Order: sequence, then structure tokens, then C-alpha cells
Amino acid sequence: MKLSLLCFIFGLSVLAHGEATAIDAKDLTPTGSGGGKQPQVAVAPDGTIYVVFGKDTSVYVTSSTDHGATFSAPVQVADVPKLMLGMRRGPRIAATSDRILVSAPNSGLQTFLSTDHGKTWSPIGTMNDRSTGAEEGLQNITALPDGSFYAVWLDHRTGSQQIEGARLDPTATAWGKNVTVYQSPERSVCECCHPSVVSDEKGKLSVMWRNSLGGNRDFYLAESMDRGDTFSEAAKLGTGSWQIAGCPMDGGGLIAKSDAGIWTIWRRQDDVFLDQPGKPETKIGRGMQPVITMISGEIYCVWQKTGYVYIAKNSGKTQVGMLPGGEASVIASPDGKEAYLVWEGSEGADMVPKFAVLR
Repeated sequence: MKLSLLCFIFGLSVLAHGEATAIDAKDLTPTGSGGGKQPQVAVAPDGTIYVVFGKDTSVYVTSSTDHGATFSAPVQVADVPKLMLGMRRGPRIAATSDRILVSAPNSGLQTFLSTDHGKTWSPIGTMNDRSTGAEEGLQNITALPDGSFYAVWLDHRTGSQQIEGARLDPTATAWGKNVTVYQSPERSVCECCHPSVVSDEKGKLSVMWRNSLGGNRDFYLAESMDRGDTFSEAAKLGTGSWQIAGCPMDGGGLIAKSDAGIWTIWRRQDDVFLDQPGKPETKIGRGMQPVITMISGEIYCVWQKTGYVYIAKNSGKTQVGMLPGGEASVIASPDGKEAYLVWEGSEGADMVPKFAVLR
């Protein structure tokens, strides 16, 4: 359906003026099916789009082989008792050329594999190798160019929250040993903000999380050149700090390109900032839960505010559109010429996973 963006033009945005255009959005669940929550999007090297979402205690995946023009009927991955859904808790998805990985949080971080393009799924156990420690349910996964997957999550196996990671090798059906990515010298990282992980085209991993040091809840980054076996020392992002006594439950997002470097987006107080490691951050608007992608070499920023998803390009300076809803996920196509956006919208009383193409 076509969604009016006049309110965006007439002042809801805090961005520089630009031309906002209508964006075609589609529902990914049939009318009357009860919808779904916390959609996340991945794309395989062949361009197939996969979207995962949760509904009650079940996890579903739908896919598209025609750039999002049509989607398959949702396939149930698994029933996950006490599935966590909400505030960035929910299933995650990543895809290589021949395997799709889904993770889903309950008392642990359950994982499932498909080797037939999402038609059938098999459980492969939890990514966390302790029976306790990952109950917060905040986690992320990414695919590496060699066909492996890497996962990061909040883990309190030592009594306070730290960042743990694990790798699933290209032909493996069991996770490798857990690796401590970062442990705060002041007991805990921020307790309820999700971590993020991405791989660039050469396999370098970048992990971002909100730390807790000296009363500040700022973002930090660590990198791995050996597929997650070891990580660099953590480096703070941005020049400012946020003194706050609680957790804002907002983990931001990042992308990594071998030719363009690392770009991060995150919230401090009520503002959204765009940042590259080692450089001053740039304020791009007011809001929360930001994510980021790159289309044809141009940075696109997506965040939410007052019941709408805001979309801006030109490093967040030029408005593109605004859509009702929140909890967005976005990823670029393999050729980098377009990106795929999913988010939580609504139809009547149901929360519904929505999809749109950004160009």
C-alpha cells in the first residue's frame, strides 16, 4: 500500500529538508493470521531474501527470490517454549550460499539450520555452552564469507553481564567453544542493550555493544581478524558520553565494508548519532532503536520515533520517508544497489511484520 509521508515533510523530522516519497510496504503474514513480531531480515549471496519473525511461541521464516516482489508462505521453524519477543528480543537470521541459520531466545539461545533454502529446519542446540548465563535473550548473528556463522550475546556466567561469542563452522552442526569478546573491568556491560556483530567481505568481524564504565553507558567496538577466536581491545565510539543510572535498552547497529570501513549508529539520550571509529560522531536526529545500511555507496539511516520508522540517506541528512511502526531491521542486497527493510507495523489489533525495498 502507498503510505502518505506529508507529516514527515511538515515537520516531524529533525533532518535537513529533502524530498520524501511514498514507499510501497507489504504485509508478510496473511490477513487474519495473527501477524507476527520482531521481524529480522537477511539476504543470501544469490540475492534470496529471508525474513524471520516470532508469533506466540513459534518462529517463522518467509523468503523472496524476486527482490521482494513476492514472498513465500511463512514456514514454521520451530516451537520455542517461552520465546522472548519485544524490545529487540526475538529471533535472528543469517544466510550463506547453502545454509540458513536462525537463533531464538528463551532460557538459552536456541539455534536451527536449513540446508534447503528454508523449506525444512533442524535444531542444532544452543550457541551458549552453559545451561545458564544467556537468559537476557539479547543476541545477534552474522554470516562470514567462508560459509561460517558467528554469534554474540549478553552472558552473565561470571555473575555479571559480558559479551560472549561463538562460531558455527561451514559444515558443522554444533557450535564451537564460547569466547569472551569483552568483560568490563567495572563488573558489567550495559545489562539490557543488545550487542551487534557483522562481517565484512574479507571476513573481519566487528562487534559493538553498550558498555558501562564510570557511570557512562557508551558504545564500544572490538574486531577479530581470525573469525572470532580472538578480539582486539575494546575502543570507545564517539567523543561524548551518557551518564545514566539505568539501561536504555537500545543497542544501535553497524555495517562493515572492506572498501568503506565501519559505520555505526546509536542512541545517546534522545538523539541518534552516526559514527566511524576514531572520528567524532554526527547527530542525525531524535529517536531510538537505529539501524544502518549502505546503498550504492551512500549511508542510509533508519530509526524510530513517536510511532514511526524514519528513513534518511546521505549519511542521515536527506529524508527519504516515514512509515508507521517500529523495531526495524535493514540489510543491503549483495550488489549493494538496494536494501530490504522490515519492521513491526499493525493491522487492526495485530502486530504485523512489514517489508519494503529501499533504492
